[in-house]
Amino acid sequence: MWKQLKNLQNLHKICTRTYLSQAYQCTEAWNARLNTPILQKINLEKYLFELDQKFQQQGKFSCIDIDICCNKLLDDTYIDELFDILHKLRMTMETSNTADSTHHAVVRNLITMGKYEELLQILNDPLNFGIFLDTFSANLLLDTLTESQNFTFATKVATILMLQEDFGNDITKALSLLACWKYLQNPEPFEKPVEAPQAPAETEVKPKKKPEEVKVRVKYVRNPFFDEHFDLRDPQQLVGKTLYYLGMHLPNSVANSVQILGLALFGKFEKGLNLVSTLKDGQEIYSEVLVKSLEILKGIEKAEETPSLQEFAEAIEAKKPKLKLIEGNFEEEIQKMITQGIAKCEKEDIASQTQLYEKWCKDRDDSLNEELLRLRRAQALKDIEKATKEMETEEQKLWFFENEDKIDLQIEGKKIYYPKRWFGKKKKPRVQDEGYVPPEITAKRN
Repeated sequence: MWKQLKNLQNLHKICTRTYLSQAYQCTEAWNARLNTPILQKINLEKYLFELDQKFQQQGKFSCIDIDICCNKLLDDTYIDELFDILHKLRMTMETSNTADSTHHAVVRNLITMGKYEELLQILNDPLNFGIFLDTFSANLLLDTLTESQNFTFATKVATILMLQEDFGNDITKALSLLACWKYLQNPEPFEKPVEAPQAPAETEVKPKKKPEEVKVRVKYVRNPFFDEHFDLRDPQQLVGKTLYYLGMHLPNSVANSVQILGLALFGKFEKGLNLVSTLKDGQEIYSEVLVKSLEILKGIEKAEETPSLQEFAEAIEAKKPKLKLIEGNFEEEIQKMITQGIAKCEKEDIASQTQLYEKWCKDRDDSLNEELLRLRRAQALKDIEKATKEMETEEQKLWFFENEDKIDLQIEGKKIYYPKRWFGKKKKPRVQDEGYVPPEITAKRN
């Protein structure tokens, strides 16, 4: 019975409709990597153990080893071990040689397992893990998250793409825009707040002890710096900058609407005021997006209100009658953009990705052969050095009496002579009288 239920769950996953077609998954081309001789021979458990031993002895990894592990990962049994070796690789100089197939394998395998939270954890921390999205894996991830109604995670993916400053093709842009728009309808924090443990109820109120003041000596104090990009942590500002960046790569009617909304969320009211002032009379703009922008501006707390905020809101209200407002549903327009983007890019993406999968398999074979050749050369050099030392030792034994004087001189030259030390009583230095005047010496006459 349980087996039947499991099959039904798998069937549900297969039959779930997504924006991207089944052909876009390139499943056959992706699974073909498992038929290569390299991955067929690998036992992942033993291989991970050997890699750990190698790192403890040498303090480094080879990128081809990590690529093999990431491509061989088929279930969630060794996810923690995978994250550990990715972090260790990131801490070494070899991280600059990480293969493109490694990034793609990590993202795609975690999508297949449904480990979205773990995936976003490593994507959101490139400093420690060094995993980045490519266009194809970003499309697969956005498509899966939007169809599962997980718009918070999908929006987080869109913000990560914004930080990379790469929205790929039209499919990526449309799916990112849909995720952000749906997220704004029911915004949630990207990270779950940590609940503080509840203190046990006490009958008597104990006086709180004054905490001891701890002073720490620092070499220098850094001046506060905020780059308005990688330092962004507030979800509203991240979504705002993502929408503003998306608006730079979209058609005019959508671009202006999205940019105004993005600047309102991002808190860049002066930029928004300048953008509204540059809109021409009769220019198309979506009414629903303008209304949403005004709601956001009015929802900002009075403590945070600035003259530029009020001017931005007033400029939108004043400009509305002069613009050509599109009263249609903005989400329907985004759906059209997704359909157009898929029709434009799907075939090209499938063809290029299929070629990439074949290229990655070939590159993996070539890299492994190069690594084996390098190891053989290194071992051959060690063997030659060992044989040379053994021959020199044997030569010394055979010609010892002929070279006895020479050997004695070498031994004598290796001796270290230390200066002699006096272990008796030390004499006190004479004290010189500063007022002493030496007598005059005169010659005696006979």
